[in-house]
Amino acid sequence: MPGWKVHDKHARRLFKELYLRYDSAMSHEINLLIDEPNDFIRSRLNHLLKIVEEKDSELCKLLYLHFVLGIPMLSGVFKHDWGCCRLRKSAAFVILLRLAEILYGYEGVLLAQLHASLDSISKWSFDLGRYLEWAETQDILEEIKDYVRRYWNEIRTDCLGTEKEKFRP
Repeated sequence: MPGWKVHDKHARRLFKELYLRYDSAMSHEINLLIDEPNDFIRSRLNHLLKIVEEKDSELCKLLYLHFVLGIPMLSGVFKHDWGCCRLRKSAAFVILLRLAEILYGYEGVLLAQLHASLDSISKWSFDLGRYLEWAETQDILEEIKDYVRRYWNEIRTDCLGTEKEKFRP
């Protein structure tokens, strides 16, 4: 999978093109949420439970069951990449996107979908057509698909053409 520097590079450019303010702290937190979800959530559990409870009581229950009571409810939830690299739609990925939206709004969803796109391109060595099929299955936003189309060659090189980083940050 691409290192966080690759994710950040493309996130910065995407946000600039969309005239959005890039927040490096938010980008870092989305990277943590996706790649190290247990550490991310456990380190902020009480805060997250409060925020999520106000916006999505079902997701709050899922967090509570998993992290407070230790009862895992769904496969792939709160695990590295949240099933985002699966070829079929994953409930875990939908939950990740909802959590990103609750915590960071539209910008959080953009960052999470871009991260998932780059990881999937890396994992499956997609050609552009296959990536776009995957992106359609996952309901990836048009903004992300358009960005990937525009920078396809560079993204492929970033995701496949270099030695994969073992240490993400």
